[in-house]
Amino acid sequence: MNFNQELGLKIKKLRLNEKLTLVECSELTGLSVGFLSQIENGKTSISIDNLQIIAKCLDVELNYFFVQDEEKQNVMITRKWSQNSSKKSDKIASTLLSDFENDKSIISFLLTFAPGTKADRCEETHDGDVFFYVIEGILMLQTENGVAHLYPGDSAHFNAKSGFSYWNESPFITRTFFAKKRSEI
Repeated sequence: MNFNQELGLKIKKLRLNEKLTLVECSELTGLSVGFLSQIENGKTSISIDNLQIIAKCLDVELNYFFVQDEEKQNVMITRKWSQNSSKKSDKIASTLLSDFENDKSIISFLLTFAPGTKADRCEETHDGDVFFYVIEGILMLQTENGVAHLYPGDSAHFNAKSGFSYWNESPFITRTFFAKKRSEI
């Protein structure tokens, strides 16, 4: 089923739930009965302006038409504009890349480190695996096996039960993808 067909089915389902006929919907929106019928049958595409008019008529927000049904959400997509950023410290910014409210077993972050020193390190302990992938800069990672310098394209995957620390002591910004078990939040 293509997007136009899925969109048409959503519109038709909403219209029927509101107990509106195509004629009544046409009168409320100013769109022709034929055009509304083609939309509901997935035979034509619709502009955002017209979709907004239909959304208002059916008493839903515009984004309703772009969100997958709950039972179809086996892939969680987090759009850039909906990511939550916070400061882990004065030198580390953390951007949540996955949704806290989903049922997935891992959670991921983009960590951005300002240029710093070892004194700016972050120390953590988790029951389970963690994963780092360096996008930009140099990440210093200390585990029970010692200290490693991770460069762009390098990754580290390990069990964090015994603890670890990480920092950026270079004069450049470092950006790292970081993932851990959801239960560790």
